[in-house]
Amino acid sequence: MNISFYSFGRIRIDNKTLHHDIIINPDGSVLQWQRQQGHLLQNCDLEELLKQNPDLIIVGTGFWGAMKVSEEVEETLDSSDIEVYYLKSAAAVDLFNNTSSTRKTALAIHLTC
Repeated sequence: MNISFYSFGRIRIDNKTLHHDIIINPDGSVLQWQRQQGHLLQNCDLEELLKQNPDLIIVGTGFWGAMKVSEEVEETLDSSDIEVYYLKSAAAVDLFNNTSSTRKTALAIHLTC
């Protein structure tokens, strides 16, 4: 799987352009992603993704990085064996493209803000 394009509000994955936040699971499934509190990432927003047991989670915090990560998420993921990166969305896409073919990688990405 390759993300060929990302810009504010748009992402192109395997020749399909999407205009909503997504999660790409380690198994390659792409799901629309809606957080319980829009610009705040909470544990409940990652429950399904965590069931896939990724080695690496990349969180795209938005074009300008406006999505905040709650302390509870940081504590949960810090206490796990999962490597985690919180990056602005363009950098998150780059990291995903560089790791998804060699690692069990998940991407949770906010496309705007």
